[in-house]
Amino acid sequence: MIFDVEITTNVNGKKAKFYQKMEAESTQELASKYQALEQLNNALSHNDFMEAKQMIIDKPQLVPEIKKIVEETETMSEAKILFNAPNYIRRFLKIFKN
Repeated sequence: MIFDVEITTNVNGKKAKFYQKMEAESTQELASKYQALEQLNNALSHNDFMEAKQMIIDKPQLVPEIKKIVEETETMSEAKILFNAPNYIRRFLKIFKN
């Protein structure tokens, strides 16, 4: 099912609304996706939020790759993460080149 979702954000101190179509199998999945969008909206400025949204639309492969990297690095020391950083960068570059 496809749902029309309204999101309110702050743009230079003023409230602005935008609408997004979201696909979900159930209202529970829709609620989960909407909550994730709200959290992202609250964490980023409007321009950063819109750029992130567009980047995900343009390169949807980023989302699973970011999830994998987060899972891989959760238990790593900072030194180990830095050691593996070139590999993570290569993985992102591969996505951006496609």
